[in-house]
Amino acid sequence: MFFIMVLYNYVKIKLDFLREIDYNRYSLHRRIEMISNYIVPIPKERISYKKSRDPEARYVYYVTKRYRNKNGTPTGDEKLIGKEYPAKPGWMVPNKQYFTYFPNQDEIQPMRSPVYIRQAGQGMFLTMLAENLGLTGVLEETFPEVWRELLMCAIYMVCEGNVMMNADFFWDEIQVPKGFNLSSQRISELFHSMSAGAPLEFFKEWSKLTLENHETVAYDVTSVSTYADHEMAEYGYNRDREVLPQVNFGLLYGTLSRLPVAYALYSGSINDLTFFPYMMRLAEEVEASNVFYVLDRGFVSQKNLAFAHDNKIEFLACAPKGEKLYKEEMQKVSEEIQHPKYRIPGTELNGLVVTMDIEGNEYGLYIYFSKTNAALEENKLYGHIERLEEEIKSEMKPKRHHRYNRFYKVESTGEGEICSYERDYNKIAEACKLLGMFSLLCTKKTMTAAEALDLYGRRSGIEKVYDVSKNELESDRFLTHTDKTTRGKHFVHFLALILWSDLTRKVKSCNKKPEKTIERMLLQMKKIKCLNYEIGRVLEEPLTRKQKDILDCCGIKEGDFTKRILIDGL
Repeated sequence: MFFIMVLYNYVKIKLDFLREIDYNRYSLHRRIEMISNYIVPIPKERISYKKSRDPEARYVYYVTKRYRNKNGTPTGDEKLIGKEYPAKPGWMVPNKQYFTYFPNQDEIQPMRSPVYIRQAGQGMFLTMLAENLGLTGVLEETFPEVWRELLMCAIYMVCEGNVMMNADFFWDEIQVPKGFNLSSQRISELFHSMSAGAPLEFFKEWSKLTLENHETVAYDVTSVSTYADHEMAEYGYNRDREVLPQVNFGLLYGTLSRLPVAYALYSGSINDLTFFPYMMRLAEEVEASNVFYVLDRGFVSQKNLAFAHDNKIEFLACAPKGEKLYKEEMQKVSEEIQHPKYRIPGTELNGLVVTMDIEGNEYGLYIYFSKTNAALEENKLYGHIERLEEEIKSEMKPKRHHRYNRFYKVESTGEGEICSYERDYNKIAEACKLLGMFSLLCTKKTMTAAEALDLYGRRSGIEKVYDVSKNELESDRFLTHTDKTTRGKHFVHFLALILWSDLTRKVKSCNKKPEKTIERMLLQMKKIKCLNYEIGRVLEEPLTRKQKDILDCCGIKEGDFTKRILIDGL
């Protein structure tokens, strides 16, 4: 009986003890629940910090015991008590253990509801990209009064496209510098205030960053159509086959740096051949010296060759296939070039080099042959010949005789009526010699056919820039009404092209592609939002793995990125 009473009392005491513990635990749990939206001061003593997955906030530890280990090294026991609150330095968000060690903490503040939420990722990402590239520094030096506005307009164009009238809504949504105000009216005034020569100083400084010695520069021209009545807008050869007045846009592009260097706008009625010398003079003015130009076939003419020779301009250009001078040189080697010894490794092309004299000056003519293209062009040629024959049979139009003379011997009456015809197989055989062939004209004669081909292939970068300009940046139309605003807006468009090109080259150099396209990268960064409290800012949520990969791909440190969002702003 005595044993039973002792056992009963023991169990009762144990149960009471456990109930008290459970009550205390419940009380503490309720207390923590009550302060989950509050912050407390970080203790002054016996505190250590450790990194967290959130780069802007560290874990806070309380050192409960200090001692030396077996090796005599000072160490201690630590307990996690919370996490830093980056919006208010010196304060932290407590966890349950905090109140175990600091039960009498009275200095507690609520984390107030955010005053507003801003999209902060895109703007800060592109801002830091421009800074790392050196673009911001050049802008600030050459446009000290309005450099920030120009950069922000370029960022808007990268994110939203060419229509500036929607800019007000964009600025309302993103994190911008305090006091920043860039309305649609202010943007128009900014564009209108820019003189025709204003970008020249920028080009000079920018070329120093982007062009290295012996840099290869591609030059090409595209046209931008407009419905407005501009002085520069005139009818001319339209590459998009639009019956609209246009402004021509000539661009210099660094094939090694893979960045736009300089540009010129000129009247839509001026052809490319006529403007070429003026563009080369622009290159001289911006001190793009000691460079090698890669040009399209449209720039090869006797006048431009003489200009290039007189000004010691080194170039590589696609030779016009239809011109007799180059046609004859290709026909001479049409059989020889098909020999296996002229095969270029890693391609389906054969290539060889000949030296030719043009107006007393020697050039290298790099000739290439593709068996695959030859077969395709042969089918196309005979299809054309057969269509001409059907036309002769059915129409017999005297005015169209010149179309037939290339491949047919045609006899006509005194009145111009065709009375007989037959195929001219000698002319057809001559045309067949050129099937699958093209050539490159170069001031250098020492390169191999493979080297010249690789060099010319680099000009594809400028074609991609034009594609980005008209599609991604939506600048296939000048949506301005005066020449002044057109010139100002196009300079901003040029800055946007630089940013897009820099993004493109960085993604290409990444082993791991964070996203399939630049557009998707920008959409990922758009998801980053900043909560603005009266006492400071915090990110709405930590960065995702994909967002971190994008930053890493572009050489932007995650910690610097989040710090700029929370403290500095754009």
